[in-house]
Amino acid sequence: MGEALTVRELIQETDLGLELVGAAGLEGVIRGIHLSDLEDPTPFMTPGMILLTTGEAFASSPSVGIGLLDHLAALDGAALGVGVGHYLDHVDPAMIARAGELRLPVFEAPLSVPFRTITSYVYNALASTDMHLIRRSLAVQGHLLDLMLEQRGVRQLVAELASILEAEILLFDSEGAAIAQAGSNRLGRKQDVWQLYRGAEGDIGPLGILEDGTNRIFVRRVVVHGVLERVLVAVIPGASSAQFVDTALSFAQRLLVLERLQEGEQIIVRRRMRSLLLDDFLADHGSPEDYLARFREQGMTLCSSWRIAVFSIDAFQREVTSRRLTEERIYEIKSTFISVVDRLLARRGLPFLTSVKGDSVVSLLVVGDDEPQSAFTVVSEVRTAVEEELAPFRITVGCSGPAVGLKDGGRHSGDAMEALKMAKEGLGVTSRVVLFDEAGGRFRLVEGQGVAALSVLRRRLVAPLEEYDRLHRTALVETLTTYLGTCLSPNQTAEVLIIHRSTLRKRLRRIEGLIDVELGRLDDIVELHLALRATELLQAQEQD
Repeated sequence: MGEALTVRELIQETDLGLELVGAAGLEGVIRGIHLSDLEDPTPFMTPGMILLTTGEAFASSPSVGIGLLDHLAALDGAALGVGVGHYLDHVDPAMIARAGELRLPVFEAPLSVPFRTITSYVYNALASTDMHLIRRSLAVQGHLLDLMLEQRGVRQLVAELASILEAEILLFDSEGAAIAQAGSNRLGRKQDVWQLYRGAEGDIGPLGILEDGTNRIFVRRVVVHGVLERVLVAVIPGASSAQFVDTALSFAQRLLVLERLQEGEQIIVRRRMRSLLLDDFLADHGSPEDYLARFREQGMTLCSSWRIAVFSIDAFQREVTSRRLTEERIYEIKSTFISVVDRLLARRGLPFLTSVKGDSVVSLLVVGDDEPQSAFTVVSEVRTAVEEELAPFRITVGCSGPAVGLKDGGRHSGDAMEALKMAKEGLGVTSRVVLFDEAGGRFRLVEGQGVAALSVLRRRLVAPLEEYDRLHRTALVETLTTYLGTCLSPNQTAEVLIIHRSTLRKRLRRIEGLIDVELGRLDDIVELHLALRATELLQAQEQD
């Protein structure tokens, strides 16, 4: 006997002595057995069941028997078994003819064979089949799990599934691109399978099964955090065991979900490491030797020209307030923001690091040459593509001048912030991208300014903090310098200064009060950066 008990196998069991009188539909699989002498017992039955009866209800009326056959066929019953010798000697020819039309098997059980013998045989066969299915399913699950633990990849998983199920298995991404395919090509081109799935996507039903001629197409959607990531499709011959196929595919579906989750975690960890490296570099928090090792771990060197670019969402806080965005939605937008920037930069084959800072993504780009046009082209293309994916939000970009080597990350970060301010003020009105080395006049940093101009900046914004530090033995100037150097990161600033975040907050509020600025306003931040640079230049001149 095979995996499942069929009507043919039951009839052929010689110890039962059953006699076949209606020979159509013998390959039907038996799912259960029911005993009843009602005219219509099908409300108490399920598909695939055999009905055993003594024939009392139709012994004197073949039309009642024909009606019973119609009810069984409508239920998709497996067969009708009649115990002869009780109320009738043989099944009426009219019933046999109707059974042939309905392709419903009919057999007679002699009086010498008790119904309990037939039911015991069926129950034992079903139990044996279930145990076989369980053992086989567990073996398949163990094998597939081993593949994933050995990190053999989804292609090997699909190949093993195709071999086990003797079927064609296809794995698509959410857009319909085939990631992997194995097994016989029953439906022709991969795109035909995808179109068949999309055409019936809303009508697949809870079992995820489509019909295509002699094939059954099983579909499993791989959804992670509510987002469709993959579609697993199996093209199965109609004779295959649907229960076993369903079990194997459902387990493979769970493995694919885990694979995507694991891949997502790896991306998050790698992004966090790269973000920390960038934060440290922009804060000048490390030695060149330390940077050299860490950049190499990320497959990067800064031996050729690099720049800092700041991609900023325009008026993001206003949008958050006006749209009443939840914290979850804000996190989703920022996560999408950096993911899109990463993907677009990776497509261009440029070494890069990225980090989220408030409503901006800060990027270190190894452009490779000093030409402004090269950097402008890359940054502009990325800005346009990011804006398309984050619609309706608009993106503005500021980019530093070129640099080479493992120092001055903080200075170039400040240059990029200045360039961003220029772009927001309209200097880059055509493209909303400004390169610091391409900006002119009042937008350049304070180098080249006279002592008087530098002194005005220092006297208004830095001197009050220096005086307060002198009188109260505090470190407001150092705190402000570090805060701006870490791109306004409280965590990084507190770590560099070795102070608690609450202490940092108090210092920042004190700075705002003393010199009447808001550290959340871009204009004030840029002006403070200029004032600190002016102070550095004046101090250098005094030393000279």
